[in-house]
Amino acid sequence: MRLRGHVASFGAAPPDFIAQTIIDVNGANAAMAVHWDPATANPFLSFSETGLELDLTGVGRLHHVFRARFATALTPVPAPWVLPKENGRGRYAIRQGQTISVHSDFGHFVNDLIQRLDSDATMDRLHARGRYTGLNQTMAAGRVTVGLR
Repeated sequence: MRLRGHVASFGAAPPDFIAQTIIDVNGANAAMAVHWDPATANPFLSFSETGLELDLTGVGRLHHVFRARFATALTPVPAPWVLPKENGRGRYAIRQGQTISVHSDFGHFVNDLIQRLDSDATMDRLHARGRYTGLNQTMAAGRVTVGLR
């Protein structure tokens, strides 16, 4: 829930805030952006073919979810999760150097990503689009793109 309005002048009688618009961002399309600076070989607390639990250690200034023009900072507790859409199908991409590998299956994407991280790659960014639940910081994503170095 987001509010738009005006704050009352200092020392003025209540109300302290006059709301003009109340916006419910739950259920809105969302974009998640997390950048690690420097890139990390361990961007996940846990991972499987059903989801990625993000480790926010070492994130840069950008570690937010954007919904209806509002930014929400991700926090380490509870750890944010990126999950596939219900059917596990979508567009999941890995960018490494000049090469982009695209997977339509989340499980195949995770397996490829982990294999690359195990082969000395480091991850500097993750972008995801889908439905975000703020209470448990979960993104059910139909699109995920990660950047590796």
